[in-house]
Amino acid sequence: MKLLVSFIASTFLFSATLGLYPIISTEKTTVQAQEANLNSAEAYYNRGFSYAEQGKYELAIADFNQAIKIDPNNALPYIGRADLYVVQGKNKLARTDLEKAKQLLRVQGDASAVLTEKVDHLLRELP
Repeated sequence: MKLLVSFIASTFLFSATLGLYPIISTEKTTVQAQEANLNSAEAYYNRGFSYAEQGKYELAIADFNQAIKIDPNNALPYIGRADLYVVQGKNKLARTDLEKAKQLLRVQGDASAVLTEKVDHLLRELP
């Protein structure tokens, strides 16, 4: 279970190395997202990540939902939301999001291979 809870942070850092989103310190994430154009999936994802780190899960899920609405082909908000669903004991919803993320990552190809392996591992770990 610890692996699932910490996955959102490793995903965020991993996504930055892929160039999907920039690395932003946690303290600046909320401020930057609030100041950024909130029509951006990236801004909602970043703010959702910040909320998740603060334990504000419902706000984080709302932002991940908005990021998905803006860019439904990005796997990262699905992974972030799945992680929070696990924390809340909503494993069926988590599994659905991880399956969707896995599908999207396969389309993205080689750059997402490591992340796809992590998602596969999480799926095996879910009860």
